[in-house]
Amino acid sequence: ETATDEEICADPDLADNDQRLNRAWKALQPRLDDATRRALIDDQRNWVKSQTEEYPEFLHPAWNKQSSQVHFTVDARDHVNGLQRERLALLEGFDDKRSGLAGVWLAYNAIIKVTADKDGAVKAIGWKWDQGDWKAGCDYEMTGKITGGAFRSDERRKNPDTLERDHAMLIVNRQDDAFAKKRTDKDGTEDSADEAKCKRRLDNSSTARLFPARPSPDIDNFKGSIR
Repeated sequence: ETATDEEICADPDLADNDQRLNRAWKALQPRLDDATRRALIDDQRNWVKSQTEEYPEFLHPAWNKQSSQVHFTVDARDHVNGLQRERLALLEGFDDKRSGLAGVWLAYNAIIKVTADKDGAVKAIGWKWDQGDWKAGCDYEMTGKITGGAFRSDERRKNPDTLERDHAMLIVNRQDDAFAKKRTDKDGTEDSADEAKCKRRLDNSSTARLFPARPSPDIDNFKGSIR
């Protein structure tokens, strides 16, 4: 039905990825609690939409103004492959037994790596994106400590960074959806009531719900260009 579908069906490696994704999806479902399963189903639907958009976006990349009329078929195909393999790394390596915050967390629109030392100090790096829209990204660069079993950010602001577990999932900046809606006035100008977390768009929310993924070559270097 889509250009991405046609490319997957025409390419043995992409088609194999697609079959592996289906098998991994079916095998994972019985292991999950209801809340995690419902959230992952919603995330998977959004990921499928992102995959559909991937091939045409990089076949005619809007950011490459000088050569946007050239058909970068191989480049577009490799982006689809990267997106598939990243998702396989999550579904086949879903770390549903993980406790605490440390590890790599992945969603259809965000990725974050959390490290924690023996003294309770926590560092988290990553980003959130809108597929194909570089202006809508949010960078995650968080530091803090685990106090009383909860993450406490080093930030001193009205809306500090938050990391919290929810069943098998990680919620990043849960309150930022509400704050983001108040950052601009009706005329589109900035509202000084709160500092924006996303540098490129003031009204963009950094809130994300992510899932635990074991280390994999397909996600370890997650600042890649498959977006």
